[in-house]
Amino acid sequence: MSNRSLAALAIYFEYTALFPLRSGGQVVYLEQAYPKPAFLIPTTYAFLTVVFSFSSSNSVVLARYVYRAASYQATEWQNKGLAIASYSFLTILCLISTRWSIRLMNLISAVKLIILVFIAITGFVVLGKLISKRRG
Repeated sequence: MSNRSLAALAIYFEYTALFPLRSGGQVVYLEQAYPKPAFLIPTTYAFLTVVFSFSSSNSVVLARYVYRAASYQATEWQNKGLAIASYSFLTILCLISTRWSIRLMNLISAVKLIILVFIAITGFVVLGKLISKRRG
């Protein structure tokens, strides 16, 4: 084990010893360690986790996919600009209207399901030898 993981383990041991009646992840322990002002630490932790964890990397990947679909050779700054713009747009949409953000999420989910069904049907067609796998 590295020193970093041993230090994190020691911190979790300390939180577990301090709060034996509560179990959970970091948010639960931080909430118990810093109770005032109420909900400041859990909200901050959730915000930082969403912004700097999976969502920011997803926006970078989205920007690369958009440029690749458009057959455009984008620079790194153009990728970052589109990633920031898409992330900002979706954040503002979620802040302004929950209804429209849910509708957009449902639309994206429907498109993903249609693509997955198309891939599955295409696989069955190839397995049934209705079309050849080779081109030209």
